[in-house]
Amino acid sequence: MVQTFGLRTRITAAIGVLIVLLSACDAGPLPYDLGGESTEQGNRGEAMFRAIQPEVVKACGSCHDVEGSAELPFLGNPVTNDPDPYVAITGWEGVIVRDPDNSLLITFPRYGQHSAGPTDPVLEKKLLEWLAEEAKDIDDKTDDKPTIPPFTPVVPGLNVIYLDPLGPDFEGMAVIFKAEELTPTSLSLVELEVHTTAQRGLRFEHPLFTVYPKDDDEGEPDPIDSFSNVVQKIDAGQAAPLGPGATILINWQEGGRLSLNFEEIATIDPPAEEDTGPCVALDSFEQNARGPLLQNCVTCHGGDNPTANNAVDMSELETNPATACGQIRLRIDPENPDASQLFITTDPNGSTAHRFKFEGDINAFNAFRSAVSIWIQAEAP
Repeated sequence: MVQTFGLRTRITAAIGVLIVLLSACDAGPLPYDLGGESTEQGNRGEAMFRAIQPEVVKACGSCHDVEGSAELPFLGNPVTNDPDPYVAITGWEGVIVRDPDNSLLITFPRYGQHSAGPTDPVLEKKLLEWLAEEAKDIDDKTDDKPTIPPFTPVVPGLNVIYLDPLGPDFEGMAVIFKAEELTPTSLSLVELEVHTTAQRGLRFEHPLFTVYPKDDDEGEPDPIDSFSNVVQKIDAGQAAPLGPGATILINWQEGGRLSLNFEEIATIDPPAEEDTGPCVALDSFEQNARGPLLQNCVTCHGGDNPTANNAVDMSELETNPATACGQIRLRIDPENPDASQLFITTDPNGSTAHRFKFEGDINAFNAFRSAVSIWIQAEAP
């Protein structure tokens, strides 16, 4: 079961309200008082915000304090100052980023994602000055989060990103998507799915993609923060779309890399009585798929290799074909057999990382795919 809470449009509206209301402020010089201790590293950005805090709270607090009418209290409570408005707004993912032009405060109005139109240019300049100051200390503001290290995506093409770096409990789980470069600065990710294993389910919050320029270790998070409202639970032995299943990264760079982190992520043990689910066409599985799978796959997936076995458990392929069929069914696409993960990962001509690729023999792979596809097609509803 997949659960999502909140709507991306609410974030859009909230940021839009902040920008529009701020645009009504005096366009004159900001009354920054940066003397004394406030000029020390780490304090200058706060001083710049504190100088305009009364105006911001007055304009936005009735909706966006902790008891306001809006659902996004990014300014805290203007009466009790708990939480502190500065702490609240800088704590929002995507507000303080390395490149101020990619901050949510700038991208939402700049790219026409709220009904009030673009930000007043003078106000935008003030916001950029404050954001640039905050960005100087960004490493100290970034908490360690469960993260998949930067990888080079297949563009265009199918990407299978295993969650193994998050720990042994995540071995065999994967995030799958198709990537396509729309422009030199925009990358489309579609058919985003999360695959669990038969042993464990998965619960996670707020997945976030980060773009890394080629040969550069400093990344820039998705400026739209596409999945900020996502909270999902996916049962063991299931696959489900990641959030809405698609996004566009508008901070892409040609030849770049991606990483993926989560605010929180944890595995879920299935109930003891939970079954992986029967195959629809077990007879076809035994006649057409079982033999090729035994010949090519069971060496790794039969139990001797824990990582491979967690990904697709074929340990009962000889003794209990029905159970094995239910496991393998998680990695096929009955509507489009050639798009099955079972084939994508083992194709000798493909770029997806996988230990076994028929030793580069495309004829052997084609024979395997043809035989197993007979069963896969029989599984279609």
